[in-house]
Amino acid sequence: MGNKKGFADPRGTMYYEILRVIDKIKPQIVFLENVKNLVQHDNGRTFITIYSTLAERGYGVKYSIQGAHTHANIPQYRDRIFLVAFLDYEKLEKFSFPDEIPLTKKVSDIVDFNTATDENFYYNESSKYYKTLNARMTDKDAIYRIDDSGIAKRPWKICPTLKANMGTYHDRVPLIRDISGIRKLTPADCLALQGFPKEYSFPEIPMNEIYKQLGNTVCVPVVRCIAKRLLLIASK
Repeated sequence: MGNKKGFADPRGTMYYEILRVIDKIKPQIVFLENVKNLVQHDNGRTFITIYSTLAERGYGVKYSIQGAHTHANIPQYRDRIFLVAFLDYEKLEKFSFPDEIPLTKKVSDIVDFNTATDENFYYNESSKYYKTLNARMTDKDAIYRIDDSGIAKRPWKICPTLKANMGTYHDRVPLIRDISGIRKLTPADCLALQGFPKEYSFPEIPMNEIYKQLGNTVCVPVVRCIAKRLLLIASK
């Protein structure tokens, strides 16, 4: 995402730290996640580097694109690539990624449109974009957002991908029209759309950091389902 620098981005070097840990403890299974376009990045060279460095260490590799709305019954567009690597090739052969499941939940099943929340999350007449948002946000069951091209003209029936830039630009948090007006998704809404349990809450950190972490996290049920399969295979 972002500037798409891959290993040229200081954050991209984290993979080499992962390799350092692998070399030190030699885990039986490695489980990795990234954005789905990792396979295409730099004409495939980034992914080939990851694949080959694991293979050089004796690991067999499988990978799959899994999404919140396709594999977790959560109405958020969040496709991610998941990679698993096994030292035991027989266990690798036995492992399979979860199949898709039907999406039966709507955004309104997760986000409460009928109860007012803290006034700090609402847009008002003095807010930037309010006039345009008020004119465009006619679907009271949908989600809207402001992106790089401006205010999106079409509503989203499934939540657009929650991004880390929600913490940098406060207007990038997706929007709904609830019973009290136009508002951003709250951190609690975003946690629910990532599949976190209701009792989860953040410690006392700045709101921009909360939104940044909400965009950087994983969809919990997707990871849980894959992890259960890994544990099942590992125990055999």
